[in-house]
Amino acid sequence: MIAYIRILPAGIAYQEASLGRVLVRKENRGQGIAEELIGRALDFIRNDLKETTIKIQAQAYLQKLYCSC
Repeated sequence: MIAYIRILPAGIAYQEASLGRVLVRKENRGQGIAEELIGRALDFIRNDLKETTIKIQAQAYLQKLYCSC
C-alpha cells in the first residue's frame, strides 16, 4: 500500500461527511499522491455520497495541501 485516506459519511464523526487519516508512505511522498487522493475523495463525497458540505480537520501546517485540492 502506498497511500490511504479515510472517508466518513455524514453522521459518523461529524454532522458533515469528513476526511481523515491521509497517509502516504515516506518513500512515496513529494509525488503528488496525497493531492490526487484528496481530490478523488472529495469527488467521491460530492458525486457518490451526494454531500455538499465536507469537514476536514487537520494540523495547521497541512492547510495549504487541503486548500489546493
